[in-house]
Amino acid sequence: MPARHLLTQLIGWLLLTLCLANNAAAQGSLAQWEVNLTQIETALGADRMTGDGANELRVRLDALKSEIAGRLAEISNDIAPFQTRLDELPLPVDGSLPNADIAAQRAQLEAEIADRAATLGKIQALDVRVEQALVAVSEQRRDIFTRQILTRGPSVFETGVWVRGLSAIERKARQIWRETANRLVNVEIFSRATLVSAVAMLGLIGVLILIFRFKAWAEGRIFANLSEGEETAHRASRAVLLTLIRLLLPAAAVFLIMAGLFSLDFTGPQGTTLLQGLAAANLVVIGAYGLTGAFFAPSLPALRLSRFGDAECREAQRRIVILAIILGLDNILVGSGEGGLALPIEALVLINTTLLAIGGISLWITATILRPPERASDPEEDDAEPVPLLPVILNLLRGAVRIAAVASPVMAVLGYYFASRYVFYPLVFSGAVLGIAVLLFFIVRDGVRELLPTEGAGAVSANRVQLIPVFVGFLLVCIALPVLALIWGASSADLALWWQQIKDGLVVGEVRLAPIDVLTFLIVFVIGYVLTRMVQGTLSRNVLPLTGLDSGGRDAITAGVGYLGVFLAALVAISSAGLDLSNLAIVAGALSVGIGFGLQNIVNNFVSGVILLIERPIKAGDWVELSSGMGYVKRVNVRSTEVQTFDRSTLFVPNSELIASPVINWTHSDMHGRIIVKVGVAYGTEPRKVEKILQEIADGHSMLLKRPAPYVLFRGFGADSLDFEIRGVLRDVNWILNVQSDINYEIAKRFEEAGIEIPFAQRDVTIKNISEMGEGFARIATGAVLETETPIAEDPDDGDAKTGHRKSQRPAGFDADADGDGEAH
Repeated sequence: MPARHLLTQLIGWLLLTLCLANNAAAQGSLAQWEVNLTQIETALGADRMTGDGANELRVRLDALKSEIAGRLAEISNDIAPFQTRLDELPLPVDGSLPNADIAAQRAQLEAEIADRAATLGKIQALDVRVEQALVAVSEQRRDIFTRQILTRGPSVFETGVWVRGLSAIERKARQIWRETANRLVNVEIFSRATLVSAVAMLGLIGVLILIFRFKAWAEGRIFANLSEGEETAHRASRAVLLTLIRLLLPAAAVFLIMAGLFSLDFTGPQGTTLLQGLAAANLVVIGAYGLTGAFFAPSLPALRLSRFGDAECREAQRRIVILAIILGLDNILVGSGEGGLALPIEALVLINTTLLAIGGISLWITATILRPPERASDPEEDDAEPVPLLPVILNLLRGAVRIAAVASPVMAVLGYYFASRYVFYPLVFSGAVLGIAVLLFFIVRDGVRELLPTEGAGAVSANRVQLIPVFVGFLLVCIALPVLALIWGASSADLALWWQQIKDGLVVGEVRLAPIDVLTFLIVFVIGYVLTRMVQGTLSRNVLPLTGLDSGGRDAITAGVGYLGVFLAALVAISSAGLDLSNLAIVAGALSVGIGFGLQNIVNNFVSGVILLIERPIKAGDWVELSSGMGYVKRVNVRSTEVQTFDRSTLFVPNSELIASPVINWTHSDMHGRIIVKVGVAYGTEPRKVEKILQEIADGHSMLLKRPAPYVLFRGFGADSLDFEIRGVLRDVNWILNVQSDINYEIAKRFEEAGIEIPFAQRDVTIKNISEMGEGFARIATGAVLETETPIAEDPDDGDAKTGHRKSQRPAGFDADADGDGEAH
């Protein structure tokens, strides 16, 4: 057997062994999946199912689907090597039988592929069943939610609800007291509580005093600095520091107190639940007080992040703290699921109605206070400005909050327990999440303005500073959306499914467009672009000035690095996003057709710009003269070149025009340039005397080079003067107009001293019929009348031309009123 066939057979047997092991594991997983799916399907067929049960089934189904999807990908990858090996084996030629070993390998590979395909089909069937079970679970959850919302339970209008509810609350209080008393009767617990309380409580009181004393001292220091007028410099940092003090120190005090109480171990199960609820309620109230104090700052307008007045801020903070207290009490008395203290439904109805009545009032007042700022309008302006979108959205949200503030207590009173809670509490939690997001946005915005000043030394571009809070706001929205979804009833399984759908993206033809891939592409490309700009800045400021290159060469290298960096950033971003570059061939073909028709000018200008950067016939700073004007080159861009004219306007010249049309570059190789000053003298002036004076003027000007030396030419005999020229080479051609002006001033001065006349054009006018004109003026003076003949107009209706004369009498010298002004000429 040839060595090549032996090697292929060994590789095939190795792959076969590995796949057999994977197949055995897959069969085991397949059996377990079958059992789990059957149990879930059985649970789904039950008559009554709770919401928690449906959520649990959803979590199990999502985990099962994830495992199945991973196994499907593994088996598909396992089949690929077998199929590749099978395709590599030779086929029978002209009906001849293949080699026995090759035939055996083909049969074995085909058997393994068939076995894998059968396993793949079973798993795909399980995947279909999982999808159907997910649909059934979703329907069950919707039915359970609808049933809970629409079910009407006991109402506070029923007398029995008050009796049974108050009795249940009293029994629960007695139960907690009895549990605590029984624990204290225990000698061991009582002796431990006595010993601990004798030492620990004194230490705890001392720590609490230190905490609150430090809190008062820190707040006093901040207030003292603000009173000195320093509030405008570091508002955000001081607000953050004050908020941390008001949050962390009271939270630490609550933690120490609860730790001391739990260490005594004198409460029973219900008392422990009550203490845990009290701890959570205190933390919620402390958080609400601290965060609203940072945003509204009712007693400290200098640190206020909002734009409301003092009275509005005080009332808003008070109402939000009341809502936080309601949340804490609801967590203690009602709790989640089946109830924190396991109170009966009558007691829960009483508590829920009372809390929602108070909470509805606070919610209504809060929505009334937190209104968007009104736009200042000018009554004299007729054109109405477009209404901003954000105030409209805020007004709609305020309307929804007011509706919920009225609807939730009304539904509670009518007996719709679950519906009232679903309207009120998710809305309050959503407001808390959005409020925290807004607070963080304002802190970041003001903090960026403090850390990155836009004025003075080290100033940063204002646009860049404003862009950072925009990115932070986008990030906060991305974080808040899943939290809001959880608040309004979505499960973690729903979030996982949505995230998977986002990652999978949308399939268009053979291309998969996933938002996560697009985001990855944008992030990588932006990072590459920023790095490219940093490299360009380093080259232009620190590296290239040391090389001795002129400004045009430095600009060309910097622009080339920019093009290369952007191109590499795009390639790396495409690869990082997992995009298949082979799919871009079709797009490139379509673009080539488009370039051939509509984009050829753009491509022509781009290629011309690259040629300009490489060949550098013109560069930044050159003085160029074009058919469309002249000026200094400011920048060579991708499509066009910027030329600043002497009128201080900017002329954008397409790069292709600079390549295909003649361009005069006055400063291409050096700054030297010839100057010509023309002057004429009157006939009769001695030419050699004029030449001597002009030569002295040219030799005496400092801007004219000595080599080649300036010289004077006698250009010829003009119509009115003898024409001379001064010709020379300037050190810097940019000063040509100034030098011309200086030489002209000097010529005028020296010619005046030497008595040389600079002539101007003179013309002699000869009047041939002066005698006839004299006779005409004499007749006008005597009032004589002249007979003039006017031709008879041709009759337009008659084909024959009719000529004749009509006599009219006019004073002599009265010309035809050709210009229509009625005056004599």
